[in-house]
Amino acid sequence: MNTGLMLLIAVVPAIALMIYIYFQDNHEKEPISLLIKIFLLGIFSALPAMLLELIAEKIINLTFGGTTLIYFAVQAFFGVAIIEEGVKFLAAYFLTWRNKNFNYKFDGIVYCLFGSMGFAAIENVLYVFMSGTDLAVTTGITRGLLAIPAHGMCAIFMGYYYGNAKFLKSYGNRAGCRHNLITGFLIACSLHAFYDFCLFTSMPIFIILFYIFVVIADIFTIIRIYKAKKENQKMYEEPKYRQYWAGPSANPYQPYGGYSAPSYGGYKFDPQVVGQTASYNPQVVGQQQFAQPQQMTNNIQPQQVYMNPQGQQVQPQVIQQQAQYIQQQMQSQQMQGQQMQQQALYNAQQMTQETQYNNNLQFNEDSQNGEPQYHDFRQPVYDTADIQPLNTPGIRDRLIRCPVCGEIVSFNAFYCKACGASIHQL
Repeated sequence: MNTGLMLLIAVVPAIALMIYIYFQDNHEKEPISLLIKIFLLGIFSALPAMLLELIAEKIINLTFGGTTLIYFAVQAFFGVAIIEEGVKFLAAYFLTWRNKNFNYKFDGIVYCLFGSMGFAAIENVLYVFMSGTDLAVTTGITRGLLAIPAHGMCAIFMGYYYGNAKFLKSYGNRAGCRHNLITGFLIACSLHAFYDFCLFTSMPIFIILFYIFVVIADIFTIIRIYKAKKENQKMYEEPKYRQYWAGPSANPYQPYGGYSAPSYGGYKFDPQVVGQTASYNPQVVGQQQFAQPQQMTNNIQPQQVYMNPQGQQVQPQVIQQQAQYIQQQMQSQQMQGQQMQQQALYNAQQMTQETQYNNNLQFNEDSQNGEPQYHDFRQPVYDTADIQPLNTPGIRDRLIRCPVCGEIVSFNAFYCKACGASIHQL
C-alpha cells in the first residue's frame, strides 16, 4: 500500500466530520482561513502533548505503578485526557477568543472541533503508519469509527460551553464565563478519560461497557449539536447609535464588559448641600439642572446652651450649622429667582418677535398682473447673543449627534430640533 492511500485513510474521517459541523452552523459561516489556522495549530499541538504525556507517564508509574484499576484511572485522566484536551482547547482559544468572527454561540463548537480534528488527524496518521502496511486499512477504519468520533464528541461538548462562556463574557458576566469554561473542560476530560480507561484495562466487562458508552455518547453528541443550533444567539454588540454620540458620553466601547451608558432622566445634586433632599425642576425640559434644596426643619436641632469654666455662654456647633443651612437656602432661592427672571425675559422677547412679524407681513397688489403677493419684511428684533444661558453647569453634559442632519442636540431630546428626526429610534 502506498503512502498516499494510507494518509488518505487516516485523514478522511476527520475531514468528513469537519465538513459536517461546518454546514451545521445555521448563521454566518466562519472564515475558511481562520478554520485552517485552527486545524494546523491543532496538528502542531500534538508535539507538546506527546512530551507532556511521557513526563506524566513516568510520574504516574513511580506513584501508582502497577496494573490496578486506580492506576489505569489516574493514567487515563491525568496522564492522557487533561493533557490532550488542554492542548486542543488552547489551539482554539488562542486564535478565536478575541476574534471578531466569534460572534455566535455555535461558533465555539466549530472552533473547538477544528482544533480537535487537527490533533486527531495527526494522531491517526501516526497510528496508521506505525501499524504497517498490512494493518493500515484495519487500523484506519477502526480509528475512523471510534477514535475520531470520540475526539469530536469531546470537542463538541467543550465547544458548547466555550460558546456559552464567550456569550456571557460579552455581557459582562465573568463568573458565568469562568463556570462554563471549567464545566466544558471537565466534561470533555471525563469523557476522554472514561474512553481510554475502558481500553487500558483490556477486561471483557469494560470492553462491553466501552461499546455501550460509545453508542450512547454519540447519540447524546448529536442531540447536543441540535440543541446548540436552537440555542444559538448572537454575542453582545455596541448600539448602532453610539457612533452618533458626542461629548463626554461618547466614551470608547469597552469589550467583554459592557459599557457605561448615560442614565435616562437623571439629575445632579449640588455638592455643597450635604444631607439635604432635592427636587427636580420640571420647567427646564431636556436639560440637567442642579436640584434646589427643600426646607427640612427636622434636621435643625433645638438650641443648646454651654458654659465655659469662666461662666460665659458659648454658641454651640448646632447653631453654626443652622446658620450655614439658612445661608445656603437664601443663595439657592436667589439663584432660582434669577433663573425665573431670565425665563420671563426670554418669553417676552419671543412674544415681541411674533407680534412684529405679524405687523410686518404686508399685503400689496402688483400693478402689472393684478395678482396679490405677500412680502415678508420681518427683521430680527433682538440678538440671540444678548440672552445669556442659565448660569448652571451640567446643561450640555450629554449630547448626541443627529444621524440625519448632523445637528448636535441634547441626549434627553426625543426629536432633532433641526430636522425633526426621532433620535433614539434610528
